[in-house]
Amino acid sequence: MQPRLTRPLIFVHIFKAGGTSLRKIIRQNNKGAPVQLFNGNFGQNNEWRARPQDERDSFGLLLGHQHYGNHEYLSAPASYMTVLRDPIDRVISYYYFVLRYKDHHLYKHGFTDDTTLSDFVHHGRNIELDNIQTRLLNPQPEKQYPFGSVDQSMLDIALENLEKIDRVGIVERMGDFLELLRQAEGWTIETEFHENRTADRPRVHDHDESVLERIRELNRFDIVLHEATRKKFEREWTECLAAVQG
Repeated sequence: MQPRLTRPLIFVHIFKAGGTSLRKIIRQNNKGAPVQLFNGNFGQNNEWRARPQDERDSFGLLLGHQHYGNHEYLSAPASYMTVLRDPIDRVISYYYFVLRYKDHHLYKHGFTDDTTLSDFVHHGRNIELDNIQTRLLNPQPEKQYPFGSVDQSMLDIALENLEKIDRVGIVERMGDFLELLRQAEGWTIETEFHENRTADRPRVHDHDESVLERIRELNRFDIVLHEATRKKFEREWTECLAAVQG
């Protein structure tokens, strides 16, 4: 199968927001397109940016944990795609994901099998607890912004960049987002959407309110960004339905 791309596609994979399965779907629908995978490491991303222009331009798919902005290192205009997740649910899912995978890097930084979710959010300093979605929709800085440093100006930039992204979804409406890709992009969806899911974890409402309030405090900018993403998706979904019906 030849790739369906008419221009490079950049997928900003938000941690614990369904990106593993969606990356597979993207590749299934663009077989043959050269892929650059990003793992979230600044050094790896900078190495790609430092390659000769013709090498950077050879990739049809730029997928993975990357900041918005890699289109500036391509000669041709690129399309963007991302999926965001309710910030409270995302942090809780991340905690249980770490708890499940004993080789996770946080086990080298104080996380143990006895670390509770309360410990994690009240005492942890991992940036994935701190408005990570807002961070990733900002251009990559020279070095990582410290824990607690995300501010209103970064949210403003993230909201501006959100409007430039061609296809946005939210985890809470993933079925509809995949249907939008079927209808608007002509994609075939063969992968069941549950890869890398943390099974059998408690739901949001099962946790103590003090824990939930702390997560909200840490992710107050992501909460605004997620709501803006929901509204953008709703507009695109409504347009998709109107086109199908009419």
